[in-house]
Amino acid sequence: MDFVKSTLVWLAGTCFALSAQAQINYRLDSTVIEKMTNGSWTPYGIYSYVHNGGNHFESWTYSVFDVNGIRTNSQNTEFTYDVQTNMLERREIKYWSGNNSAWVNSQAKNYHYVNNKLASIDAFTWQGGSSSWKNNSIDSFFYDGNGDQIVKVTYSLKQGVFEPYARTEYSYKSAGIMDTLKYGLVYGTKWTMSSASVYYQDVQGRDTAVNQYSVNVSNGKYSLQTKYRYVRNTTGDCIRFETLRFDFVLGDWAVISADDYEVNGAVKRENILIDSDSYVAGLFENTLTRNTVSKTQSGTLSPQTRSTYYYDSALPNGLKPMNSQDLKIYPNPSTSQIHLNIDEFPTAKTWILHDLHGKKYISQTITGNAEMDVISLSSGLYVLKLLDANGRALGMAKFIKE
Repeated sequence: MDFVKSTLVWLAGTCFALSAQAQINYRLDSTVIEKMTNGSWTPYGIYSYVHNGGNHFESWTYSVFDVNGIRTNSQNTEFTYDVQTNMLERREIKYWSGNNSAWVNSQAKNYHYVNNKLASIDAFTWQGGSSSWKNNSIDSFFYDGNGDQIVKVTYSLKQGVFEPYARTEYSYKSAGIMDTLKYGLVYGTKWTMSSASVYYQDVQGRDTAVNQYSVNVSNGKYSLQTKYRYVRNTTGDCIRFETLRFDFVLGDWAVISADDYEVNGAVKRENILIDSDSYVAGLFENTLTRNTVSKTQSGTLSPQTRSTYYYDSALPNGLKPMNSQDLKIYPNPSTSQIHLNIDEFPTAKTWILHDLHGKKYISQTITGNAEMDVISLSSGLYVLKLLDANGRALGMAKFIKE
């Protein structure tokens, strides 16, 4: 069985889908994040992804919006893979320096493998004064005879020497209904348990719940702190991930936050391993939107953030596989009018124009010459979607208004 995933992943509200539908590979082009402000959604941030010729990411850039809606760079992450094994070798993070108008090194990790299994991770921080990377921690991984990860030991740098700092033990049940993840802290030479997480699965191996415990150091007793629960549709896709805490007023467990997912079971993209037990960006295999709600002081669950996932420059309801042919728009860029070549789309009836946040600006029936007046649009990047008579998307294209 695969190694158990870390609590870090579960806290992110991960939903891994095992759909019975036939799946096609799609590339994630961007993720737009919005937050609820005074009863309406406002832009918050955008992840833009660059692929290395396939589903693996070469890099991604996160940019944020200020209160005036101005978008600025925030963080950039670059990935390097072994050319023979296609395994991740290095992940490097940079932050944007507005004063210098440049990316500045921040953190990095190097990944080492033995027999195609992750053996260790070296973590570095950038030392600006000496313009060099400093190795400040090492994670080492150990496996049993079945190839399952059973121990992870973290070493931290102390006075120039790497010393054990934390230990994670993994145990598995052969029935496949529960996995246990334990954490330990080291005091001198003695490992002391600090927390544990119990993972529950159904008979098909799909995650159903997680119970997270804290451990009393003095007596070794476990105390249930948080529950996580998955809600799935009939095809097995996770459509809701809930976080529960005990409500002493109600005398029962209550949902304090949740992620609601709109999914498409036909969508599949490759996850990106960034360390032994956490994934990035490929977390949501078939997600179109992710809406986060949390409990307010009034006790109600209110919308907080909304994430929209765009594949191959396509809008959520108009997904197309990686080898699909793009629409041909000309001139592009344009200042006043665009033309669309629809010879390859004989069933096309309607085309609509959105911005990158999904806001619709123009929708019109296609005429013989397939022209659209865009002179009234503000300058920027837009997405055009072509639909048939039943509203199914036939193709997508980006368009720049100057």
